[in-house]
Amino acid sequence: MKRSLLIIMAAAFILSGCWDQRLIKESNLIRIVGYDKEKNHKLRESVGYPVVAHGELSAVQPQSNINSAINYSPRDARLALDRKVVQTYDSSKVKVFLYGDALAKENVYNSLDVIYRDPKGSLNALVAVVNGRALDALNVKQSDTGLIEDYYEELIQSGHELGMYRLHNVQSLCTAIFTEGQDVVLPFIKLREKEGRADIVGTALFHHKKMTGQLNYEESSMLTLLKKMKKTKSPYFSFIIGKEKSAGEKALNARVKKIKGKMNIQYNEIQGAQVKISYIVDMEISQYPPNHLTEKKTVAALSEKMSAKMNDLADTTLDKLQKANCDALGIGQKLHAFHFDAWSRLNWDKDYPNVKITPDIKVNIIQHGIIN
Repeated sequence: MKRSLLIIMAAAFILSGCWDQRLIKESNLIRIVGYDKEKNHKLRESVGYPVVAHGELSAVQPQSNINSAINYSPRDARLALDRKVVQTYDSSKVKVFLYGDALAKENVYNSLDVIYRDPKGSLNALVAVVNGRALDALNVKQSDTGLIEDYYEELIQSGHELGMYRLHNVQSLCTAIFTEGQDVVLPFIKLREKEGRADIVGTALFHHKKMTGQLNYEESSMLTLLKKMKKTKSPYFSFIIGKEKSAGEKALNARVKKIKGKMNIQYNEIQGAQVKISYIVDMEISQYPPNHLTEKKTVAALSEKMSAKMNDLADTTLDKLQKANCDALGIGQKLHAFHFDAWSRLNWDKDYPNVKITPDIKVNIIQHGIIN
């Protein structure tokens, strides 16, 4: 017994290891990063990190400090930032990456490459595109939250809750960028600097690594519907049914409850790839002042009008996707899986914009709220 105890104690002493210790107090913990395009093929990296300011009554008031540097690469820019402060920066806990649209239209992957190669890289950070400069986004004087990174994280989450898009973090974005036959969309943010706010106004469309277009709020919601994304919240839709005599008189608001149907892809040598999207969409009415939604004729007529509106919106959305050469629906991926011989003969980057895509959406009103 004594011998066994002695062996255990000796083993614990001899085999005990060590680990790298990183104290938070010895570094500036970066929580948000912005990238912008600059002249002469340079980029600007802007970072936000929390500091604690003590008021008159010694109350702890967390605030975000913003700093930036310009260089040829994110790594060089980070080194330049380190030379500006007493303590070095630690980017292992970044929550949000923001891209200025000028840089996003050039390439988003180049600035993410350094994160993928870093064992402490923040792969769970959310990614979004700013209409304008990311530096301006970091300097917005918002009052909703104390820290700017919390503001943008919650803002991006809110767009997801409204069914506008699927959330992408740094890790999932890399997978999406390099998936053959499918492109990615990211939240698109517009600044209202005078009001100290920012809005999620839609989504940025990408072809491979470059931003090539954008969708507004309604079109982004339609894209969510067309993709039938199970891990995304159900989108809302708003329409004007008929002519309004007063504000909101003919306004209709509805939310998707269930989608039935499928995307059918056919290919032949003469007409090429053809796509038919046939969906039956169950919807819940959340606002419709004219009422009478318990009458079958009224519901049938309203469903028909909503179907026409939804198909018009789908046509507009698909047209923008093809003009941006953004295969967000993953048509190429499905063609690769089910029509490989055809896929191998196609140049998808050139052929996708010419694919005939026909939406056929039928709305079925299943709920109309708690009033009759």
